[in-house]
Amino acid sequence: MRTSPHLAFCAMALVVTGLMSRIHAESDKMEPPPYAFSTHSYPFSAVDLEIAFLSKDKSELKAPALPPPSAGQGEQEAFLKRSHEVVKEYLATQEVPLPPGSLACYDAASETLSLRTTNAVHDMMQSFTNAHVQQVPKHLSWRLEIVEAASADVRSAMQRPPMFVRRCSSAEAGPSMASNSMNSLPRE
Repeated sequence: MRTSPHLAFCAMALVVTGLMSRIHAESDKMEPPPYAFSTHSYPFSAVDLEIAFLSKDKSELKAPALPPPSAGQGEQEAFLKRSHEVVKEYLATQEVPLPPGSLACYDAASETLSLRTTNAVHDMMQSFTNAHVQQVPKHLSWRLEIVEAASADVRSAMQRPPMFVRRCSSAEAGPSMASNSMNSLPRE
């Protein structure tokens, strides 16, 4: 039985296509090299970075504020250097070392950590940030109170300093305290 050259070519093309798709599927399953550098951003709420923390040499460190969009190149570079040093110290206290060539930048306003480092460190950071997220309370409650008032009353209330009124009985406070607390309540 003799085969057509066109049919043989089609069979060869199908075999090559099948092999290529199998190789491509296997390469997608392969993990990136652990020491290759890449950049990732993490949601990272770290009160220690926003307020201050003690570094290994016992100095207080705090993440710098993000410079304004109008900042010059020098100011932006100074921010990146300072942010990197603070985050590097903080991560070292959390046993996540940054190898040479890494760059870390923390934005406290958006609670975002951007990190350029090796994939092995990214794996550690992923575990570290997942642990932080799991510590956040799972239950949130919201309370909204809507008060309807005339605009003149709202303006006058906004111009006065805030008042903290403790409601108590006349017997607890005595006559002067009870009369003062009643006088501080708004009248209709």
